[in-house]
Amino acid sequence: MKFIGSLALCACVALGVDCGGGGMDNGGDGGGGGGGGPIAASVVVSNTTNGPFSLAMSTSFQPADWDYLFFALNPGATTTLGNLGSHHVRLQGIVHGVPQGSEGTSSEAWDFTTLDAIAQPVLSVGDQSPEFQIAKAPAFLYQDNNSGNAFLDPSFAEFAGYTQNLVRYYNTGGFMDGGTSYGSPGLARRSRGGASITSPTSITA
Repeated sequence: MKFIGSLALCACVALGVDCGGGGMDNGGDGGGGGGGGPIAASVVVSNTTNGPFSLAMSTSFQPADWDYLFFALNPGATTTLGNLGSHHVRLQGIVHGVPQGSEGTSSEAWDFTTLDAIAQPVLSVGDQSPEFQIAKAPAFLYQDNNSGNAFLDPSFAEFAGYTQNLVRYYNTGGFMDGGTSYGSPGLARRSRGGASITSPTSITA
């Protein structure tokens, strides 16, 4: 943080020199100025550590029909992502990245293919604890099976059930629906972490 403070001081000095004063004196030529010569200043940047620097870098992915093959087509990308040392990589599935239902239909079928093509590589690197942001709920939860409309259930009970199954899928070994078992294939290899499920305020009734 000492480095940041030094930069801020340098910025203030630079502004003081370049911008000058307000020119309140009516006896001058109206050009303003600070009334004196340039101010001498120096900044020393050290490469030694004087205390903790609590900063984590991260990135985000939006699994969808047009980009879900990113890791399949770029197998070295997980190494690059791992080198970043990411914390809580954000995932936001849209279109078929929404793992249940299908836009414009009343289907309630589960299919994690698109979402997991991005989610599973992400779960294997960094802190292994991405943040999954729910951009859209399954289409059948909306009026006319259109995710641009209002929810059919104003109590959000059905939506809560959907998010519960997402947590079960990625964090607790899976869930059963219609006699079929669904579970994250990468869960067994992870010793910690899991997905943090969040719902933005853009999902409204």
